[in-house]
This record gives sequence, C-alpha cells and structure tokens, in this order.
Amino acid sequence: MELEHLVKNDPVSVRVRRSKSTLSVCGTGIISLAGWSLVRSFMEFWFGVSYNTVSDILDLEKVILYLVIAVTVFIVVADVVFKFYVGSRARREGKGRRQRGLYLVWAVFLLLGSVIVVYLDSYSMITGPRLDVESVATLFIDLTSAFLLVEILISAVIVRRSYRRKKAEV
Repeated sequence: MELEHLVKNDPVSVRVRRSKSTLSVCGTGIISLAGWSLVRSFMEFWFGVSYNTVSDILDLEKVILYLVIAVTVFIVVADVVFKFYVGSRARREGKGRRQRGLYLVWAVFLLLGSVIVVYLDSYSMITGPRLDVESVATLFIDLTSAFLLVEILISAVIVRRSYRRKKAEV
C-alpha cells in the first residue's frame, strides 16, 4: 500500500514542514536560553560582585545602589519573560497552531537587543585588558540567541506566507 497520496512532497510543502520544524526547535532553544539567562544572573548576583564592590566601583549612595540593583533585576526578569513568550509562541506555531504576530514584534526587539549586546561584548573583548573564557562563552551564547531569533523570524514568515497563499487558493 502506497502512502504517497497522504504526504505532499512538492517543494512548497517540504519547505513549510521544514520551517515549522525550525520554529519548534528554535522556540525550544530560546526558552532554554531564557533559563540560562536566569541561572547566569542568579549566579552573578549571589556569587559574583558584592554590594560593597559595586558601590566602591560606581561610588554610589545606598539608595542609588539599590535602584541600580532593582533596575538590573527588572531587566533580567523582562528578558526572561519575553524570551519565554517568544519561544513558546514559536513552538506553538511550529506545531500548527496559528499565533498572533505580537510574538514576532517581541522577537525583533529581542534581536535588536542581542545585536547590541554582541556588539558591546565584542567591543569590550577587543579593547579590554584581557580575554577570558567567560567573555568568549557569553559572546557565543549571545550570538546563538541572535541566530535563533533570526531563524524564528524567517521561518514564521515562510509559514505565514504559505497560509495566505493556501487561503487565497480556496
């Protein structure tokens, strides 16, 4: 019994299936990177630089120091929430459930943030006094995040165009 009539293997259908798979895999990757951001921030907060060192470096009063810490925590939480949102919506769209385009807007903002962070990381590595393993690893993780977001955007456009074309044909 041949099953050729059940699976469409024309180039457009293959590309759409591949793009849906890419959405699902990259969504999982972004969710994993959100978890890593949380773990990394937690480790830096608890085991990294102490409050006294930060206040000595920045020469800040206690109130301003707490404000800096609060803003940093807010940025980390926002980053994790938006990455989780984008990743979960990409996975859902990859599984065939139609999603609103809001997650793609947030993906663009996250991509812009990733590009800025990669630029700043690479600039500090070039002009910094030394090159350490932590800086290189952080750069690669930020590059991975940027590439995953680009793949999500490209795959979502391909899947959405195919839906529109299929809808226009009917």
